[in-house]
Amino acid sequence: MNWINHFGIAVNSTHVSGHASGPQLKEFVEQVNAKNVIPLHTENAKAFENWSKNVTILGNVGDNFTL
Repeated sequence: MNWINHFGIAVNSTHVSGHASGPQLKEFVEQVNAKNVIPLHTENAKAFENWSKNVTILGNVGDNFTL
């Protein structure tokens, strides 16, 4: 930052969480059209059922699913 300030370079910053938005997830699921969709690390796994007919929702931590 000292060099940036020394040369008077403008700095613009933003924050990105790294998570996709709902509309981005919907578009991805619809375009990929996977044989099986297993929502993980999500607050609303049921939403995926609106975007694909091939959704498997695991109910509990430690549930198994055989591919």
